Amino acid sequence: MMNLLHLRYVVETAEAGSLHKAAEALYTAPSALSRAIRELEASLGIVIFDRSAKGMHVTPDGALFLRYAKTILRQVDEMEEMFAPEAEKRERFAVVVPRSVYISEVFARFTEELAGAERIDMFYKETTSMDAVRCVVEGDYKLGIIRYEERYEKFYRELLTDQGLERRLIAQSPCVAVFGEKSPLAQKERLLREDLAACTEVLRGDPNLPAMPEAQANLGTDRISQRQIYIFDRSTQMEILAANPDTYLLGTPVPEQTLARYGLVQRRCEDYAPVYLDELIFREGYQMSEAEAAFVKRLSGYRKEMLARGADR
Repeated sequence: MMNLLHLRYVVETAEAGSLHKAAEALYTAPSALSRAIRELEASLGIVIFDRSAKGMHVTPDGALFLRYAKTILRQVDEMEEMFAPEAEKRERFAVVVPRSVYISEVFARFTEELAGAERIDMFYKETTSMDAVRCVVEGDYKLGIIRYEERYEKFYRELLTDQGLERRLIAQSPCVAVFGEKSPLAQKERLLREDLAACTEVLRGDPNLPAMPEAQANLGTDRISQRQIYIFDRSTQMEILAANPDTYLLGTPVPEQTLARYGLVQRRCEDYAPVYLDELIFREGYQMSEAEAAFVKRLSGYRKEMLARGADR
């Protein structure tokens, strides 16, 4: 008979990709774990894992089972937290976002507002849009913010609907190029695509975590430069832009105080003008906590403040 322990066994094994690694995490013997999973498969009449010398790989039936298993476990965890003794309750604030200067600044300021909370754990994860969708669907994060070019709006609308997620527009921003004050780009009266093509582009994020499925992303491949530098840490990105006049970064507008801190400038490219959308995502019917609602309100307010100061010029 299936029980919660079996569900945790399957989820842990799928995430570990290895029976031995999962057994270590679960403090059980690999043989006992394997036997429990096989008994579960037999009782359900499906194969959850394909087993090979390279590890445990989830089958199509297994993927469907995992989706329900994670939902059940998440609901059980939420119920236990809801009915835990008052002394044990801890507030949890978790948001998954794109690598964004203005969002991180809002979060940094927001942490000051929560300094008086007695018990709170805060989690802030920067990643790609597709990974953010996964994090919210699987319940690791209740709130997410995704960023994509406006031309992909239909793709993301359909994806979020299919995954049972709601969306709310946070910001609509033009694309700007950011580079050092000593960059030759800063001397151009008119910034054009060909000017950027002669330089090295600094890219945010992990190329192994795509912003879109590969087939869809290939349709929109629009590289300007032949040289790219992938950076995972935002402060390092800014340091490179400030130190290397050959580099530039394309993205949404950066707050003025950050530009001043690193000696950077930002300009629009006249013949390359995509528009980016930042959208809040969450599960259908989810009711935000007071802290979450306050963060979203502050985020929207800060974005309007940036626009009023002309940060998008």
